[in-house]
Amino acid sequence: MFCEGATERTFVSNVLHPHLKAFQVYAHPVMRIDKGKETGVSSWPLIRKDLMKDVGRARSHQYFTTMFDLYRFHCPRFDIPDGLTSYEKVLEIERQMKADLDNPRFIPYLQLHEFEALCFVDLGEIPKSFPDRFQAVERSIGQLKASVSQLQPEEIDEGPTTAPSKRIIAAVPEYRRLKPVVGPQIVGRIGLHVLREKCPHFGEWLSQLEKIGESS
Repeated sequence: MFCEGATERTFVSNVLHPHLKAFQVYAHPVMRIDKGKETGVSSWPLIRKDLMKDVGRARSHQYFTTMFDLYRFHCPRFDIPDGLTSYEKVLEIERQMKADLDNPRFIPYLQLHEFEALCFVDLGEIPKSFPDRFQAVERSIGQLKASVSQLQPEEIDEGPTTAPSKRIIAAVPEYRRLKPVVGPQIVGRIGLHVLREKCPHFGEWLSQLEKIGESS
């Protein structure tokens, strides 16, 4: 699983891996290495380059997927029509990723619109990760919850100040530096069964990963 950053990598290790293991699927998260250091990257040309290296030397039982945010995802060669809904847009980009790499064991996935959209499935879990400021965080999260009450988690936009992570950071500034740890904790407490129900695109990806065990 090629991950955008440490948050996604921890989520894969702590949440996805134990779940998929029951399906005989063993998730191994990796990040891009640049000059000897792990680095988050959201550029399809660079991701494709790294994927091609591993796909070329992989065995038949090894599959490859991605977990990158749609927010600020860079895919310069793709022709994305105007007027698409967010769901249509992410499906079109994933379709072109699949066509560009063209390998039956590649399962492209982009998170609508950020990893933090998963936290919006149950914002009430956020204060539990900040026990020293539980009541203050709970109040801030209550206001945040009211502001997005008409939106589904995967519909929260990708604006520079209104993307999912930006909204959480505005309510809980500490989240910015702690998100690689508390983000996966929050999502883990919510539970994959709830996440797949409230986030259909995420749910479709999870189902694809579960089925790998059946075909291997």
